[in-house]
Amino acid sequence: MGKIKAFGKSKNKKRSPKESWYIFFITILSIFSVILLSIFLSNPFSQAPLINLGQKMLGDNINIRIEDSGSFSQTVSFYGSLLPEFEMPQNAYLTLLADQEDCKARAKVFMYDSSGRLINLSVQFTSDWEMNEDGYYYYNSTLTPSLVLKFLQSIVMPSSEVGIYSCNLYNIIITVETLPVVSDYLTLWGLI
Repeated sequence: MGKIKAFGKSKNKKRSPKESWYIFFITILSIFSVILLSIFLSNPFSQAPLINLGQKMLGDNINIRIEDSGSFSQTVSFYGSLLPEFEMPQNAYLTLLADQEDCKARAKVFMYDSSGRLINLSVQFTSDWEMNEDGYYYYNSTLTPSLVLKFLQSIVMPSSEVGIYSCNLYNIIITVETLPVVSDYLTLWGLI
């Protein structure tokens, strides 16, 4: 039986133009692949896009702690590579601390692009929140101490504002405002 050699001895044979072309093509293809890989790894789509420490990303659970009457917010960020009209689950909870007084609450969700332009978007609150014509959602009941309440369920990406191939950073600001039940909250919020 004869020997099988994987690589035969080189006989200082000159390469044909066809073989030289193949080697050139493979070399160029390899360089191009390395360049594409380096671009992809530096692309924001492939990186965890946390801009600031402590910032939440779209889809993370949000918990807003109500420590006193006032306004409380959480920023959620994402890059615009989401499908238009896609409903993204976004759970948000508010917690009224044990030593707080009963209060009324309203919430609103804002979206801005990286240049600070306000973008309209649709949100889905839980059934115990009702939207008013001022754009705020109002809690139908009273917040009581030690209450943990889910208030936001999802966010729907606007069809014309967020491009499917966009690399822009978007910030969604989830805001909850509270006023004590004993205050004149209807007048303060302009509901009367």
